Amino acid sequence: MLLDSTHIRGIHFDSDTSYLTMRIPRSEITSLFPSGTQFAGARLNKDVLASQLLFRYLGATRNLDMTTGGRAAQLYDAHIFDLVIAALGIEGEARDLAEERGIRAARRSAVLREIERRSSDPGLSAVTTARLLGITPRYVRLLLEETGKSFTHHVLERRLECAAALLSDPRWRDQKVAEIAAEAGFTDLSYFNRSFRRRYGATPSDIRSRAI
Repeated sequence: MLLDSTHIRGIHFDSDTSYLTMRIPRSEITSLFPSGTQFAGARLNKDVLASQLLFRYLGATRNLDMTTGGRAAQLYDAHIFDLVIAALGIEGEARDLAEERGIRAARRSAVLREIERRSSDPGLSAVTTARLLGITPRYVRLLLEETGKSFTHHVLERRLECAAALLSDPRWRDQKVAEIAAEAGFTDLSYFNRSFRRRYGATPSDIRSRAI
């Protein structure tokens, strides 16, 4: 919800909880809404999807260091702001801009986060990810095209990174390479070996030997 920083107020929680606070210049919000719109106490729930994307985006990026500034930090601020005004129920051209910038960026972040979280699942696909996030498989693919890599490429990279980490982990030293490949999400050992060698310039056994 929005709080008006020109008034002293208190917030009471009746159970254990966690929360994030953001400071947004009043003028940036009021300029987009009809004159006389009341913001104090307004809830960020007019657009449920925008609200969910906002907090997922914040949760995934809360540990990033933004103090260095630069273009990336400016883009981050813009994405967050766009999601806030979308969650407040903005309409018209401002809504279209928010959709294009903030919501699109947050959806892409959500897709990449699901790939990171579920890469070891052999059933992971653009279809299952789209169903989980409430968007279409085609939109999932379009979002990732802007990264220069396909959905399949992102998944393959995460699985190879996982396999390489396990091969270098002393706790997995007694496990067969095939077992490690399966743990990382691969179902075809030959494909895993080819992909691994192409990515690291060495076989899985080579990586394990170097670690030992």
